[in-house]
Amino acid sequence: MSFVKRRIDVTISLGEGKFGDTKGPDVTLSGYRVSVAVVAYNGDAQSQLQLRIFGLSQEMMNKLTVIGPIMTERRNNRILVAAGDEGQALSVVYEGQIYQAWADYNAAPEVVFNVLALSAAEKAVKPVGARSYRGSTAVAVVMQDIAASMGLGFESNGVTVQLANPYFPGTDVAQLRSCARAARINYAIDRGILAIWPMDANRAGEPIQVSPERGLIGYPSFTGNGIACVLLYNPDLGTGKQVQITSTIEAAHGEWTVVSLVHNLEAEVPGGVWLSQIYCQRQING
Repeated sequence: MSFVKRRIDVTISLGEGKFGDTKGPDVTLSGYRVSVAVVAYNGDAQSQLQLRIFGLSQEMMNKLTVIGPIMTERRNNRILVAAGDEGQALSVVYEGQIYQAWADYNAAPEVVFNVLALSAAEKAVKPVGARSYRGSTAVAVVMQDIAASMGLGFESNGVTVQLANPYFPGTDVAQLRSCARAARINYAIDRGILAIWPMDANRAGEPIQVSPERGLIGYPSFTGNGIACVLLYNPDLGTGKQVQITSTIEAAHGEWTVVSLVHNLEAEVPGGVWLSQIYCQRQING
C-alpha cells in the first residue's frame, strides 16, 4: 500500500459588531497537526464537531480564544473544516458555529487548541420574528424561508406536504423543528445546507457505493434497528443519503438510508485515523 499524506484545513471566521452578526475576516489554519471528530444526525440533534489543533502560536491562540471557553452569548463565530489528500482538492467535512474554543496548556510544550461547534449554535438561541402564513402553504416554502434566515442553502427532495395556516414562533431552529414535526418529515443541517425529505424516503441522488473495493473495512454489523459500517473517509456521505452496500453477508446487501454518521480524521500524524462510520436503516417500502 502506498503512503498517502492527509491534509486538514481549518477556516475560522469570528462574528463582529455589537451582536456578532457581521462576518469577520477568515483565519485559515493549514499544515498543522489536526484531529477531527464529527457526529451527524438527521432530526433535532445538531451535528457536532470536536476539533484539536496542535502547534498554534501563542498570538494565534490568544486571538481565537476570545470566543471561549465559556461564552455568555452566542455569536456568529463560524468554522469550516476541509480535508483530503495532500496535493488534491479538499472536500468540506464540517461547517457550523463555534460554541466553545480554548487552549489546553497541560501538555506543554505541545499546546492544544480545542474547538467545539454545532451546525446551528447561534440560530438556536437568537430571537427572530414568528412566521405565519395564510391558507394552505407548502412546507417547502416555509423551510426555504427558514433556511434563508439561517444563511443556509436548501434541498426540498420531493417534499410536497401542505399545512393549513401555519404559525411558528421561537428561534429559527425552534421553528424548523416545529415545522418538521407538523409536516412529519425528516431534516438535517448538512455542511451549510438545510435538507428536508419525506419520512419514508431519502435525499435525492444516486446511491453511494459501499463495498470492499469502495472503502468498506471488515464486514457490516447489525444493530437493533439497522446496520453499521466502517469505511475509509468518504466526503459524499451525509445523513438522509442512500447507500448501496455490496457484501457477502446477504442480509446487508442492498440499499440503505444513512440516519447518522461519524467521521474521525487526523492529519500530520503518522498512521493517523481516516475513517467514516455510518448507521443505516432500510426504508419501510425498501
